Amino acid sequence: MAENQENNNQDIITLLKEYVSDKVELVRLTIIERIILIVANLITDGLVVLLLVVTLFFGSMALGFYFSELLNSYAGGFGLIALLYLIIAIIVILIKDNHIEKHLHNFTVKRFFRHRKEDGKLH
Repeated sequence: MAENQENNNQDIITLLKEYVSDKVELVRLTIIERIILIVANLITDGLVVLLLVVTLFFGSMALGFYFSELLNSYAGGFGLIALLYLIIAIIVILIKDNHIEKHLHNFTVKRFFRHRKEDGKLH
């Protein structure tokens, strides 16, 4: 009887060790999955931002040359573009607290948890 009890205790200890080991492995794989997801999102979002910046730069240059031709002055044409960007920056500064930051926060949270929701696991 004592030997049977000891075998049961050893079996329970073995099962507990396996359970803890499996739980640690699950946590490790979940962390790796999240890191991979974040890195993939950063790379793709970074590429999109880079392409948008390049597009904005060349569009600004084209618009600057166009306005320069209309005004017969490079300084005037590119100064007009600089003024346009200054007005946009002032508008962004005025509305960022009430509108932009809140929407960016919600977008980021939804994007981060989107993949977990698709898997049916929302932790």
